[in-house]
Amino acid sequence: MFNSTKPLHEINLNLLVCLHALYEERNVTRAAHRLNMTQSNVSKSLSQLRRLMHDHLLYREDNTLKLTPLSHSIRDKVAFIVQNAQEVFSSGVHGNTLCKRRFTLAASDVSVTFGFPQLMKAFLKDAPHAIISLTPWQEYNPESLVQGKVDVALCVFEDERSGLILDKIGSTELACIVHSQHPILQQSPSVSLDDYLHYKHIANTGNANYWRVIDKALAEQGYQRDIVLEIPLVTAVLGLVETSDLILTLPTPLCHLILLQNPKLQMFSCPVPATLDYGLMWHPRLDKDADHIWFRKLVRQTTVDSIAHIMSTTKSKVA
Repeated sequence: MFNSTKPLHEINLNLLVCLHALYEERNVTRAAHRLNMTQSNVSKSLSQLRRLMHDHLLYREDNTLKLTPLSHSIRDKVAFIVQNAQEVFSSGVHGNTLCKRRFTLAASDVSVTFGFPQLMKAFLKDAPHAIISLTPWQEYNPESLVQGKVDVALCVFEDERSGLILDKIGSTELACIVHSQHPILQQSPSVSLDDYLHYKHIANTGNANYWRVIDKALAEQGYQRDIVLEIPLVTAVLGLVETSDLILTLPTPLCHLILLQNPKLQMFSCPVPATLDYGLMWHPRLDKDADHIWFRKLVRQTTVDSIAHIMSTTKSKVA
């Protein structure tokens, strides 16, 4: 891998650990924190790597580190070496108490609340020196997984994402949130498609898959919703739903969670025939990463447990 005439035993292989951290963090300060090194030592290690590789490897642009073409070509190889070396030396050792890694989790603003207290409790217990960085899940985020900006996404699957690993947690139908005195509830539990289309709608674009799936299903029947507001944050419009006749359509588990936290709202089954698969998504280069395996298992289990709890707790509140 190294473009060097030095024999391997004369090369400090810790340089690869430093390079791997720089690739993932794209920031000298964060890489130094992760490695428990000073920024000066990280910079010195990068200088050594540049001399060995006869390449700049990383350069600063827009307050972040960008990869040179050579870095792009070796990044996965560096990750493979570091992760497998870590597994060798971690054999027989359990727990992540020494992990100082930053895990970037992408999710919609509502879905991150599924099991988040439980997730943080377990996370702080098992990896007290690590960090979770939450980022909104948007349509462009699959590319962020490829680029390494996001470690794992908790999201709805619209289609197969080429080159990414999908771990399905479950499937759900759609439901609608309205205020508790909304006229449409007089038709519940048999709200018709005509009733649904009679009112104006809010489209949640924070997870673009939701509304595209809804509108695609409607278009196939020759219908279209009257959307008057497009907004990425569900929590930002709940007050508006409470005080208007607007309808907010979301996956059923999210509606249950909203009802649990907002007694002035009510829900009904959406008459649009659509089923959504949801779960975790990550890049194959992290598939065998021991820390990543631990983290995504933690996210998965707390999500499963919390959805089951929320669904059972709020079942009696469904219109």
